[in-house]
Formats: sequence, C-alpha cells, structure tokens
Amino acid sequence: MLIDAQNELAQLRCGLRVLFEKVPWSVEPMDAWETHENAWRPASRPASPGWDPEDAAEIARLRARELELAESPPESPSTHIVPLALPATGA
Repeated sequence: MLIDAQNELAQLRCGLRVLFEKVPWSVEPMDAWETHENAWRPASRPASPGWDPEDAAEIARLRARELELAESPPESPSTHIVPLALPATGA
C-alpha cells in the first residue's frame, strides 16, 4: 500500500541520516584542507580516514532500496481507473 511504502521510505531516510552523521565527511581518505584567508567564504575540513567498507555497503544497500521505493508507482484505487473510450469522429 502507498502509506506502507511512504512509512518505509521515511524510516529508511531516517536510518540513512543516522549513518551519514556517523561516517566521516569523505567516502575516500582525504587530507585536511581549508580555503585561503582571503576567500569570500572561508571553509575547512579535517582529515578524513574514509568510510569503513561495512558502512559503505550498508549505505549503498539503503540508497538502492530508497530508489526502489521512490520509483515505485503508488497503488491506490485511483490509479486503476480505466479511461473511457471517446467516440470516433468521422469526417
């Protein structure tokens, strides 16, 4: 049902959010960086060890399921309405 799919999608996105807060900012190991002192918007990031393979696999699995749920057509009575045939017009 549509509501079940929406609930599963909401729970899945909540789980993804928790995982994204847990893992480092970069998927692959990266050195720390910061913008030049005269940059219009200063920014910086600490060094990142990259994601653990287990975390990366779990995130990939959850994102694939998220895509399945987001692409699945809703199943409701209104989606099963058959359009009426229009009468043919002869010229």
